[in-house]
Formats: sequence, structure tokens, C-alpha cells
Amino acid sequence: MTRSVCVSCGQEFLVRPQSPKQTFCPGSDCQRERRRRWAQAKLKEDPDYRANQLAAQRAWHARHPEYWQTYRRRQSNEPPPSPSPTKSATSDASIFGADQFGGRWWMEIRTSGPGGAPQTVRVELTLNS
Repeated sequence: MTRSVCVSCGQEFLVRPQSPKQTFCPGSDCQRERRRRWAQAKLKEDPDYRANQLAAQRAWHARHPEYWQTYRRRQSNEPPPSPSPTKSATSDASIFGADQFGGRWWMEIRTSGPGGAPQTVRVELTLNS
């Protein structure tokens, strides 16, 4: 059996005969890192994979519209608000939009800045293909 050095943790390990090009050791942290790097590279180079991931995120968000309110409530231990007839924002973003044909997405996050003054941060994402 051949030995190799893990590219994640730097420890020596036995390479499995079924995977002669193995570069990560079988440790759970190293395997998590291997999967993370694969997904990151796939997102960067494969537009279909990127579109599928975006669709999956949107579908999850549609199934869990109250996630951010519930999360923040748990973090701050504040009592749940009384139900209101208007729908509140479902994330930290106050405004968001997309130009799906131009491959451009943006969101504006409105928060209180230093001293309580209103502060707006605009984040823009552009798809380069």
C-alpha cells in the first residue's frame, strides 16, 4: 500500500487501492474540506450547477419564509411579535432584485449605523461567463 500526505491536514495516510489518486485522508474534517473545495470549484466553473444551487436556495427560502425572524428571535430571546396582516421581510435585506437576463443580482441592507444613524449597504453580484 502506498502512503501519501493529506493536502488538508498534512498528515501521512494510506492510499486506498480503489482510489490511487487520493489526496485527502479519511478523517471527517479532511473529507468535509474535500467536499467544500469540490463544491466551490464546481460553482466557479459550471453554470448549470450554479443555476441548480440558486434554484434550490430559492425553493428552500420559499418553504421557510419565516426563518430569519425565528432565528433572530431565538438569538435575542425576545418574545414573538403579534401576527400582523402585512408580510415582513424574510431576511436581513430590505430591498433585493435581479436582472436574470443580465446575470446581475443586488440587495440593499438597511441597518442602524454608529450612533443610531440609518445606514444602507448595497451588495451587487454579477455572473461572469
